[in-house]
Amino acid sequence: MAIALCRVSKIRNPSKILQQQECEINNKADNIGFKISKTWEIVTQSRLNDKEFLLTLLEITDYCERNRNVRYLIVSDLKVISRSVRNLQEISSMLKKLNVSIIYCKKPNLYIISKNTSHAFQRYIYIS
Repeated sequence: MAIALCRVSKIRNPSKILQQQECEINNKADNIGFKISKTWEIVTQSRLNDKEFLLTLLEITDYCERNRNVRYLIVSDLKVISRSVRNLQEISSMLKKLNVSIIYCKKPNLYIISKNTSHAFQRYIYIS
């Protein structure tokens, strides 16, 4: 079983982008045969991690603790979780303790990230 997370900034057209992300995630889940049990949609004030997003992450981990059959968190792009590799690794570590892996639909732009941190993305699952 899988769960999904969609996130967009209010700066953009939130409803359209959330709909695109959810469609992309649902298509990916259908293609690999996963059932999505719950989807979180977040519209934030900015691209920075804010209180609402952190509370949602706590809600996600709580949901995974109560539903031990959840094995995957599907996102359209790793940036949905965090633009910071360090934060991404911490969140991934929290989920890994619950036996939950992150699946992302789009390949990250590794050229933006320094050579030292690009290997961090090898810990996540990309399914084309």
